[in-house]
Amino acid sequence: MTALRGFPGRLAAMVLVVLGSVLLFNQLADGPRKDPDRYYHFSISRMMVQDGVLDTLPQVWGLGWDRAFPDKEFLFHVFTWAGFRLGGDDGVVLAAGVLSLAALLLLLLQLSRWLPPWNALLVVLVVPGMSVPFLIRMALVRPHVLAVLAFVLLLLGLLQRRVWWCVVAGAAYALGYHAVYMPLAALGLAGLLAFRRDAALMRCALLGTAGLAAGLLLNPYFPANVTMGWAHLRIALNLDASAALDYGAELLPLRGDTWLSQHLLPVLLMAGAALASPWIRARETRDQDANTPAWLDVQFLLVTGGVFWLATLQNPRAVEYAIPCTTLLAGALLHPSNPLHGRTLVALLALGVVVGVPRVVRFAQAAPVPSAVAAATLEAAARIPASAAGSLIFNCEWERTPPILWARPDLRFVDVLDPTLLHIHNPALSVMRKQFTSGLLPDPHQVLREGLGARYVLCQKDVAIEQMENSAGFTRIYPDDYADVGRLPNTIFLYELLPAAIPQMVRALEIAPMPPSDSTSFRNLTPANAQDLVPVSAAPSPYVDLRTLPLPRTADSQTGCVKVTPAASEVARLAGASLVGLGGGRNVRLYVNGKPRFTSMRIFVQPRVLSILVPLERPLAATDTIEVLVCSGGSSPYHGVALSFWTRAQVDEHCRTKGHNSLDAPVETTRWTHTIQARTCLAPMAAPLWDEAAQP
Repeated sequence: MTALRGFPGRLAAMVLVVLGSVLLFNQLADGPRKDPDRYYHFSISRMMVQDGVLDTLPQVWGLGWDRAFPDKEFLFHVFTWAGFRLGGDDGVVLAAGVLSLAALLLLLLQLSRWLPPWNALLVVLVVPGMSVPFLIRMALVRPHVLAVLAFVLLLLGLLQRRVWWCVVAGAAYALGYHAVYMPLAALGLAGLLAFRRDAALMRCALLGTAGLAAGLLLNPYFPANVTMGWAHLRIALNLDASAALDYGAELLPLRGDTWLSQHLLPVLLMAGAALASPWIRARETRDQDANTPAWLDVQFLLVTGGVFWLATLQNPRAVEYAIPCTTLLAGALLHPSNPLHGRTLVALLALGVVVGVPRVVRFAQAAPVPSAVAAATLEAAARIPASAAGSLIFNCEWERTPPILWARPDLRFVDVLDPTLLHIHNPALSVMRKQFTSGLLPDPHQVLREGLGARYVLCQKDVAIEQMENSAGFTRIYPDDYADVGRLPNTIFLYELLPAAIPQMVRALEIAPMPPSDSTSFRNLTPANAQDLVPVSAAPSPYVDLRTLPLPRTADSQTGCVKVTPAASEVARLAGASLVGLGGGRNVRLYVNGKPRFTSMRIFVQPRVLSILVPLERPLAATDTIEVLVCSGGSSPYHGVALSFWTRAQVDEHCRTKGHNSLDAPVETTRWTHTIQARTCLAPMAAPLWDEAAQP
């Protein structure tokens, strides 16, 4: 590199200012343990210190990493491994901070080739230093800080025609990060602009691409690193948006006004550069020195930066690449060879004062806040006993597992880092989780415990929490209280699943189809209208999806009904019960020994194994006949059934384990109040009335 302009002492002072600013911001923006993802990198670094390069990650069960771990951030974890060896978790934070600082210093050094040191410092402070989204990204303990450093080195290699810088930068990027399509785009644009115009730049572009390829092939996780890169390209482009996945907010496209508000300063700089480019080109000379930006370099930065700014409209994280291009472009505009450089300097200062400073001040006042979610997750993990080592936690949210990996590496969970990874690796499990968190899984206890082997559920989704709170198959172990009124949003709950099937549930049924009817005449059907009985085993789940059985097809305009009878052996097993639990529906009617006992006045809006408890006139006898008519419109979202028999003592016992009295909840206040005596912790207690038309 040629000698830097200005007195070395001034440059050293500026480096110290930048260093202090970055370290201070890192403390302000991230706070202690704020970003949950850092726990993932803490954990990987610790494991690498203990075990070397990781072949498997047994904790991440749902992604198959217990069989093969595709670390897409190998080189970054080499740096954090070194940091962990030096200072544990704080050493990992320091390693990420050094990588982030190095990227800014490289920008400063390149600008110092073109500008006086104080002007170079001004550009760094105003462009990246006042871009809050960029600063937030660079303050995180995540592998993109290494990617930005490698990308900046690549830009400098292209601008200075340093072939080996391009090779090293390309290889380092591919070894440390998955998004190789970003530097590949920059190299492709450089090659297009250099074609038949600049042989040295073309050579750098080609060999930089070769460096990328070498990094991919030499990566110890090849070819899994390529597969992960493709998966994350799908994430960046929202190609899996149809799966209705819960992406992190950082991946969601911004509204136009929000985008402009966040990026007004650099976008104005890009527009100014485009307007000033004819003057820069006009003043270019054949014999200008290496400290003067060439017109081709300005053109490259303008086009590449423009492409990346357009990319931020689709994925805000592209700011990581747009800001370095804009920073160097601002330096080119301030070069004395630009006849407008004086006006550019004044404009840059004005933009920094008017646009940049207020945004940074507002952000600094809003930071730092340690992550309450991460803290609550750690508290919940502490409730799991050491004897549960190896147990599977079914996590409703992908972003809540890094603290579990850090605090309890002896446990397993479903996924981590991004929901698309589960959607790609195990689509059925991804769909099932979405059904559960949306309240569309009738029997989550059977699916999670008996189907997946899960022992715990960690969840923030209110619908799923309510379902587990009202299920006999789940015991809440965190938090201590269930506040159904006034609970803070996104409160984390941890439940333990009952290790065996719920004994009160009926497991053997006989089902008889009934003649299709319309939305009015179905109300006149009785058990006598039933046709031949079809014996059905409700194992493994007590909930039977009637639409999966070989029953007569119901047209969308019709109402389909079936008669459901528990097997005599099940009635005998559960004799003595004083309550009948009804689930499924949508419309349900109960007959006891041929007499109507209950009808649902309004439909059950969601499939449940237990929607309502119906008191019996006397305890259930082994010889009693229980018949249930279950009806649903042909176009309705579900048609199913589940039966159970309970004593009042059993309901009381389940409610006590959840911290409730069995009848301490408020009385139902919907339009069908008159059919509810009270609410228990499992389901409402019905009043046996039969005086209003039912709905299908």
